[in-house]
Amino acid sequence: MSPNFITNVRLSFIKTRQALQFTHSALNIYQQLFPADPIKIASYNDAFANLTSASNAFISAPFDVHYPSDPILPPNPIFPPNVNNDVIIKLAQNRTLLAISRTNDAIKYINTAISLTDSDAIASLLIGIRAFQEDALVALEDALPLPIEDE
Repeated sequence: MSPNFITNVRLSFIKTRQALQFTHSALNIYQQLFPADPIKIASYNDAFANLTSASNAFISAPFDVHYPSDPILPPNPIFPPNVNNDVIIKLAQNRTLLAISRTNDAIKYINTAISLTDSDAIASLLIGIRAFQEDALVALEDALPLPIEDE
């Protein structure tokens, strides 16, 4: 396997892991809303499940995609109960947009890796991973909170 192929697969794996962390963060922030929208929470859970499946597929792949450690993101803020929901929604929207951006990047890298491989077995594995990433992207777009109008 060419170094360019492995690099693209690793970059896609890293972007998937980052999207997974941002999705988890957005879900945790969004759950602090009162009342929380169960449909949006279900969309975040779907995105989280698809990104987790993609991440697990990378780990079980027949090539080494592991880096020494995952990037460490700052912890989720915890809001007191009397904070305006608009602040929480803006923060959840920010994390969701970051997750969408990372997922788009992961899909671009996996598409490049698919075009570089000669093995049908590896290409089908990568196509399966891309399907998880695309499903997560759709769920993240569904979960994206509506924009807050600035006053």
